[in-house]
Amino acid sequence: PDGTKIVFQSDRDGNSDIFLVPVGPSGATGPAVNLTNHPAEDMDPVFTADGSQIVFMRDRVGLRTRLFKMYPDGTLQTELPGTADLDKDPAMAPDGSSVVFAAQRGTSTDEIWTLDLTTGAARRLTLDSFADRSPDWQGLVLQTNNPPLARAGAELTVACMDAAGAVVGL
Repeated sequence: PDGTKIVFQSDRDGNSDIFLVPVGPSGATGPAVNLTNHPAEDMDPVFTADGSQIVFMRDRVGLRTRLFKMYPDGTLQTELPGTADLDKDPAMAPDGSSVVFAAQRGTSTDEIWTLDLTTGAARRLTLDSFADRSPDWQGLVLQTNNPPLARAGAELTVACMDAAGAVVGL
């Protein structure tokens, strides 16, 4: 968030891990550091709004991804309260109070959810039965494989809830 560090995932050590590199106006100011360094997969890192932690997806049980957080030095890697199997693609709320993510919770396709970081309460935001992925809190942009959306363009409205729970159209 302050522009002095970039967090990213890389398989440069043989599998997907989370790395942090310090940057300045002319580029990297130091080497990239592996923060997770584990033979299993760690992916999709995002800084919290205040930059004090990194939220990321971890797969330690084989296709059972969950959301975790850690400090930017890689310490205190802990599972987020309220996360469940198949949670993925985290994006932070601008105020840092919650994370938006994709998940298969009681469905066979991905839907968009929010997770309150204080209470661990999860709430489903999308209301369709198509695979919705890659949310971004900036207006809740999402990627979907909903065939009617692809054909209809702006002519079709998909019901969705905003972060406060009000139903809106996409």
